[in-house]
Amino acid sequence: MKAIFHSMQPLGKTAFRLLWFTFLIGLGCQVITGPLDDLRKKAEGGDAQAQLVLAERYDAGIGVSKDSTEAAKWYLKAAEQGLVEAQYNRGVMYDKGEGVQKDLAMAFHWFSAAAEQGDPAAQNWVGWA
Repeated sequence: MKAIFHSMQPLGKTAFRLLWFTFLIGLGCQVITGPLDDLRKKAEGGDAQAQLVLAERYDAGIGVSKDSTEAAKWYLKAAEQGLVEAQYNRGVMYDKGEGVQKDLAMAFHWFSAAAEQGDPAAQNWVGWA
């Protein structure tokens, strides 16, 4: 398993998470494959992890139509609650102009927030690594 993980690192975080979600779906994991309405209800109720999962589903089109704008909305909600993965992904969206207007200052803001929590990719982006 360790060799598989290391061989996948060049894919990047989002690709790795999608592959991981695919694996979980194969196992019937309820957090991922449960009804979208249940996930949305948890996300709307303020559950940061549900917000992140919902964002990633919209970002990748897993069980929903791919929608970068909707993904950006949910990443923001989770990022504002301090989830490092959401902060990093929000930075990526601003950096690339996906789901939001390209804004390098906002990308730096979110990458810095993730970097402060120890995210190595974010630290690299802001020049700490």
